[in-house]
Amino acid sequence: MRNLIASTIHLVLHIERMQDGSRKVTYITELRGVDREAIVFNDLFVFHLDKIDEQGRVVGALKPSIRYYPLFFQKLQKMRLVSDKIFVNE
Repeated sequence: MRNLIASTIHLVLHIERMQDGSRKVTYITELRGVDREAIVFNDLFVFHLDKIDEQGRVVGALKPSIRYYPLFFQKLQKMRLVSDKIFVNE
């Protein structure tokens, strides 16, 4: 079952409700496959909280946090759908 899940799902978006009531994407994670019966995940982007503003709103942004380039990255590059600099922290 794990192999089936890992072979059909490529990305997982994790959305959280913040303390101000808004919803934000907090993780974009790649499922890389199965290694010894465990599904291997690779976080591509993680939400970093910068501050809570005067109105109590959560302010932050998704920042790159990759350990490995996604397995599908070269395919997207060939189709010119992503830039080489997508994972550069600016």
